[in-house]
Amino acid sequence: MVQTYSWEPLDGYPTKESIAKRAPIFSKWLYVLLWLIIPTVVAGIMSQNYVMSVAPGIYTLGAVLGMVCSVVYGVILLQLSSQEEGYRTAGIFRLIFSATSFIAAIISFDGLLLIFLRIIIDLVSEYHEYKTHSLILTGIDDFLSEKWKTLWKFYIGLMLVMFGCVIVCFVSYTLGSIVLLASAVGSIIVSIIKYIYIYQTATVFRAYSKNHFEEAL
Repeated sequence: MVQTYSWEPLDGYPTKESIAKRAPIFSKWLYVLLWLIIPTVVAGIMSQNYVMSVAPGIYTLGAVLGMVCSVVYGVILLQLSSQEEGYRTAGIFRLIFSATSFIAAIISFDGLLLIFLRIIIDLVSEYHEYKTHSLILTGIDDFLSEKWKTLWKFYIGLMLVMFGCVIVCFVSYTLGSIVLLASAVGSIIVSIIKYIYIYQTATVFRAYSKNHFEEAL
């Protein structure tokens, strides 16, 4: 039997008590993720290929910063997995992605096979992260939950375009580079939207935690 992956909670909607118990933890670590996105976007801009030809030092700094942010991001996702299991898979694959980035930098290899492998690893990590963000909001803020689902669809489309650009580069470097640059801009836009959604998600749980505390007084 083929396993289907649902974006709906398998064991029903969370109870008010379970939400109140987890809300402070979600709020705390989601705000940490929030501040990691900013240096990650900066690192992504610094480590673009065109930067390497103009300012190799900035490129190297961006690559190192990106790897560090990726590792910390994965660790935070693992912290969140104590409250929702889906974050564990997201965190593990984020750390694997960081390891492949490090290996590629050490051996100075960035072939098509490695690029394809890294895209797959990144997609798995992002899928489980977006899915879990959506799940923990189900029954609390369904509108924001749906936003995470929509962002995932946009993200996977963007990744497929970026992989296509790599292939096009082998045929026409100029055309591939132009489309790849456009994809990089799209990636920045996705990161900005993700930043907004994580902020909104963290705010939802902070407000819920505060309201529940006031009701208990």
